[in-house]
Amino acid sequence: MALMEYCLVNIVLGDNEAPKTMAEPPKPDKIFDLAAKENARLLTGQPPAPCRPTPAQRNRIRAINIDRFSRVFFPLLFAILNGTYWIMFAEFL
Repeated sequence: MALMEYCLVNIVLGDNEAPKTMAEPPKPDKIFDLAAKENARLLTGQPPAPCRPTPAQRNRIRAINIDRFSRVFFPLLFAILNGTYWIMFAEFL
């Protein structure tokens, strides 16, 4: 079961061997638009927009949650299967 959990976590994290595409630099119009929006936000006193996690960060969070779940689920499942085995085995003695 630990091997299955290891495989699942690696699938969720994905391969990072793919070449990264270079993002194109922002155009001058976009730079001025962004600056105008930021100035308007500062003048009105609005709080900054919260940052969203990148896809790599989301995958890492999912992998950590799978690890946390597995730390509880696998020992519990082992105890249940082991208890069932010994109960069934005791009937044949």
